[in-house]
Amino acid sequence: MDMIFIIVAFILYFLYDKNQIQLHQKWLQPAFLLGSLLLVGSIIYAYIQSWHENVHYIFLIISIIFFVFLIYVLFFALPFSDTYIEENIHKVCRTGCYALCRHPGFWVLAGAMVSLALSVMTRHMWIVAIMVNVGNFIYICYQDKVSFPCQFDDYDEYKKEVPFLIFTSQSIKKCISTWR
Repeated sequence: MDMIFIIVAFILYFLYDKNQIQLHQKWLQPAFLLGSLLLVGSIIYAYIQSWHENVHYIFLIISIIFFVFLIYVLFFALPFSDTYIEENIHKVCRTGCYALCRHPGFWVLAGAMVSLALSVMTRHMWIVAIMVNVGNFIYICYQDKVSFPCQFDDYDEYKKEVPFLIFTSQSIKKCISTWR
Protein backbone atom coordinates (compact mmCIF):
# COMPACT_ATOMS: atom_id res chain seq x y z
CA MET A 1 0.00 0.00 0.00
CA ASP A 2 2.83 2.39 0.83
CA MET A 3 4.25 1.96 -2.68
CA ILE A 4 0.94 2.99 -4.23
CA PHE A 5 0.86 6.07 -2.00
CA ILE A 6 4.41 6.97 -3.09
CA ILE A 7 3.28 6.89 -6.73
CA VAL A 8 0.21 8.99 -5.87
CA ALA A 9 2.46 11.48 -4.03
CA PHE A 10 4.57 12.02 -7.14
CA ILE A 11 1.45 12.29 -9.31
CA LEU A 12 0.31 15.07 -6.96
CA TYR A 13 3.69 16.80 -7.37
CA PHE A 14 3.37 16.69 -11.16
CA LEU A 15 -0.21 17.91 -10.93
CA TYR A 16 0.89 20.79 -8.69
CA ASP A 17 3.53 21.88 -11.23
CA LYS A 18 1.08 21.51 -14.13
CA ASN A 19 -1.37 23.66 -12.20
CA GLN A 20 1.30 26.29 -11.52
CA ILE A 21 2.20 26.70 -15.19
CA GLN A 22 -0.99 25.92 -17.05
CA LEU A 23 -4.21 24.96 -15.25
CA HIS A 24 -4.31 27.67 -12.52
CA GLN A 25 -7.04 25.92 -10.52
CA LYS A 26 -7.39 27.05 -6.91
CA TRP A 27 -8.52 23.60 -5.75
CA LEU A 28 -5.22 22.08 -7.02
CA GLN A 29 -2.99 24.44 -5.04
CA PRO A 30 -2.70 22.06 -2.04
CA ALA A 31 -1.44 19.22 -4.28
CA PHE A 32 2.22 19.77 -3.32
CA LEU A 33 1.44 19.78 0.40
CA LEU A 34 -0.80 16.71 0.06
CA GLY A 35 1.87 14.91 -1.98
CA SER A 36 4.49 15.73 0.63
CA LEU A 37 2.31 14.49 3.49
CA LEU A 38 1.54 11.32 1.55
CA LEU A 39 5.22 10.75 0.74
CA VAL A 40 6.36 11.32 4.33
CA GLY A 41 3.57 9.11 5.67
CA SER A 42 4.44 6.36 3.19
CA ILE A 43 8.13 6.47 4.09
CA ILE A 44 7.34 6.33 7.82
CA TYR A 45 4.88 3.47 7.29
CA ALA A 46 7.39 1.52 5.19
CA TYR A 47 10.07 2.07 7.81
CA ILE A 48 7.81 0.88 10.63
CA GLN A 49 6.95 -2.21 8.55
CA SER A 50 10.67 -2.85 8.02
CA TRP A 51 11.66 -2.34 11.66
CA HIS A 52 13.37 -5.23 13.43
CA GLU A 53 15.63 -5.66 16.45
CA ASN A 54 18.93 -5.45 14.51
CA VAL A 55 18.58 -1.85 13.35
CA HIS A 56 21.83 -0.06 12.52
CA TYR A 57 21.22 3.11 14.52
CA ILE A 58 24.13 5.02 13.01
CA PHE A 59 22.39 4.93 9.61
CA LEU A 60 19.12 5.95 11.23
CA ILE A 61 20.85 8.98 12.76
CA ILE A 62 22.47 9.80 9.41
CA SER A 63 19.06 9.62 7.71
CA ILE A 64 17.59 12.02 10.28
CA ILE A 65 20.44 14.45 9.59
CA PHE A 66 19.73 14.19 5.86
CA PHE A 67 16.01 14.86 6.47
CA VAL A 68 16.90 17.96 8.52
CA PHE A 69 19.07 19.16 5.62
CA LEU A 70 16.19 18.46 3.22
CA ILE A 71 13.94 20.73 5.25
CA TYR A 72 16.68 23.37 5.18
CA VAL A 73 17.16 23.07 1.39
CA LEU A 74 13.43 23.27 0.62
CA PHE A 75 12.28 25.85 3.16
CA PHE A 76 15.20 27.85 4.54
CA ALA A 77 17.86 27.99 1.81
CA LEU A 78 15.32 29.76 -0.39
CA PRO A 79 13.88 33.14 0.57
CA PHE A 80 10.64 31.83 2.14
CA SER A 81 8.36 34.74 1.28
CA ASP A 82 9.62 35.01 -2.31
CA THR A 83 9.34 31.27 -2.86
CA TYR A 84 6.15 30.26 -1.10
CA ILE A 85 4.07 33.42 -0.61
CA GLU A 86 4.71 36.03 -3.28
CA GLU A 87 3.31 35.01 -6.65
CA ASN A 88 4.93 37.81 -8.64
CA ILE A 89 8.56 36.87 -7.88
CA HIS A 90 9.90 34.93 -10.85
CA LYS A 91 13.65 34.82 -10.27
CA VAL A 92 15.80 31.81 -9.45
CA CYS A 93 17.73 31.63 -6.19
CA ARG A 94 21.43 31.46 -7.16
CA THR A 95 23.05 31.43 -3.73
CA GLY A 96 24.13 28.81 -1.20
CA CYS A 97 23.23 25.26 -2.11
CA TYR A 98 21.36 26.51 -5.19
CA ALA A 99 24.71 27.67 -6.57
CA LEU A 100 26.02 24.11 -6.09
CA CYS A 101 23.49 22.45 -8.42
CA ARG A 102 20.00 23.18 -9.68
CA HIS A 103 18.37 20.45 -7.57
CA PRO A 104 20.33 20.05 -4.31
CA GLY A 105 17.30 18.49 -2.62
CA PHE A 106 17.75 15.44 -4.85
CA TRP A 107 21.04 14.52 -3.16
CA VAL A 108 19.71 15.13 0.33
CA LEU A 109 16.57 13.03 -0.19
CA ALA A 110 18.65 10.30 -1.85
CA GLY A 111 21.03 10.28 1.12
CA ALA A 112 18.14 10.10 3.56
CA MET A 113 16.46 7.22 1.72
CA VAL A 114 19.66 5.19 1.27
CA SER A 115 20.51 5.73 4.95
CA LEU A 116 17.03 4.58 6.00
CA ALA A 117 17.37 1.46 3.86
CA LEU A 118 20.85 0.76 5.26
CA SER A 119 19.55 1.10 8.81
CA VAL A 120 17.10 -1.80 8.45
CA MET A 121 18.49 -3.64 5.39
CA THR A 122 15.15 -5.08 4.30
CA ARG A 123 14.12 -5.72 0.73
CA HIS A 124 10.94 -3.71 1.20
CA MET A 125 12.77 -0.61 2.46
CA TRP A 126 15.25 -0.81 -0.43
CA ILE A 127 12.36 -0.96 -2.90
CA VAL A 128 10.76 2.07 -1.23
CA ALA A 129 14.08 3.95 -1.29
CA ILE A 130 14.56 3.17 -4.99
CA MET A 131 10.97 4.18 -5.80
CA VAL A 132 11.30 7.50 -3.97
CA ASN A 133 14.64 8.29 -5.60
CA VAL A 134 13.52 7.31 -9.11
CA GLY A 135 10.26 9.24 -8.68
CA ASN A 136 12.19 12.26 -7.43
CA PHE A 137 14.64 12.06 -10.34
CA ILE A 138 11.81 11.94 -12.89
CA TYR A 139 10.11 14.83 -11.10
CA ILE A 140 13.19 17.07 -11.08
CA CYS A 141 13.80 16.28 -14.77
CA TYR A 142 10.24 17.47 -15.47
CA GLN A 143 10.82 20.58 -13.36
CA ASP A 144 14.10 21.30 -15.12
CA LYS A 145 12.75 20.86 -18.65
CA VAL A 146 9.10 21.93 -18.36
CA SER A 147 7.87 23.70 -15.25
CA PHE A 148 10.82 25.80 -14.04
CA PRO A 149 11.51 27.42 -17.44
CA CYS A 150 7.85 28.52 -17.40
CA GLN A 151 7.90 29.65 -13.76
CA PHE A 152 11.20 31.54 -13.66
CA ASP A 153 12.11 34.29 -16.09
CA ASP A 154 15.85 33.61 -15.75
CA TYR A 155 15.85 29.79 -15.61
CA ASP A 156 17.53 29.28 -19.00
CA GLU A 157 20.36 31.56 -17.90
CA TYR A 158 20.56 29.71 -14.56
CA LYS A 159 20.86 26.40 -16.43
CA LYS A 160 23.94 27.74 -18.23
CA GLU A 161 25.58 28.82 -14.96
CA VAL A 162 24.71 25.99 -12.55
CA PRO A 163 25.02 22.23 -13.18
CA PHE A 164 21.92 20.03 -13.12
CA LEU A 165 23.05 17.57 -10.41
CA ILE A 166 26.79 16.92 -10.59
CA PHE A 167 28.79 19.55 -8.72
CA THR A 168 31.77 21.20 -10.38
CA SER A 169 34.73 22.93 -8.76
CA GLN A 170 33.28 26.23 -9.97
CA SER A 171 29.84 25.54 -8.50
CA ILE A 172 31.39 24.47 -5.18
CA LYS A 173 33.36 27.72 -5.02
CA LYS A 174 30.26 29.77 -5.82
CA CYS A 175 28.23 27.88 -3.23
CA ILE A 176 30.82 28.57 -0.54
CA SER A 177 31.20 32.23 -1.51
CA THR A 178 27.45 32.91 -1.47
CA TRP A 179 26.51 30.91 1.64
CA ARG A 180 24.39 32.94 4.03
